[in-house]
Amino acid sequence: MLEIDKRQIQQNYIVVQKKYIFIKIIIAFIYFSIVIGTEVAYRNSLFNKSVTVEEDITRSFSSSSIKFFEIISELGTAKVTMCCFVLIFGFLPLNYSYVIISAIIYSSFFTNFMKTIYQSPRPIWKSDLLINSCNNGFGNPSGHSFTSSLLYLSMAHILTNFQFFTKSKSGFACRVLI
Repeated sequence: MLEIDKRQIQQNYIVVQKKYIFIKIIIAFIYFSIVIGTEVAYRNSLFNKSVTVEEDITRSFSSSSIKFFEIISELGTAKVTMCCFVLIFGFLPLNYSYVIISAIIYSSFFTNFMKTIYQSPRPIWKSDLLINSCNNGFGNPSGHSFTSSLLYLSMAHILTNFQFFTKSKSGFACRVLI
């Protein structure tokens, strides 16, 4: 009797897991359909708007304000991301280093793959007013933005995964802050 119950439980577990996988696939399909539909519908209008917004920013801000945005953009470059990796590699367990280097590799591959597919111009190619401070490759999706997001969110997850952040009230507050 006990053996039959174990087999029945295992079969029920497998059926439930298959249902969850099917639901996840449907949700992913719906999500990607919405993203692709939005991309197709609004791509050109958003690009043209970004050119005018960047020209307005260039006209209205001082050079020190533009310098601030250049510093923020620098946070997604290879130099900074590799420094983050070296710090994690030197001071934390090896599995955390694996997460960070994987994030860097995946973001580089994904952005270059998507840039090849989109072949989208940069705003500086459409305007004489904008400063040419980027490389000559395609512009969308932004490699700096994607790498920065993936890297710093991964680092936040790693840094808040220690026992201090999960056991104490002050640790929880720090975790929310990070």
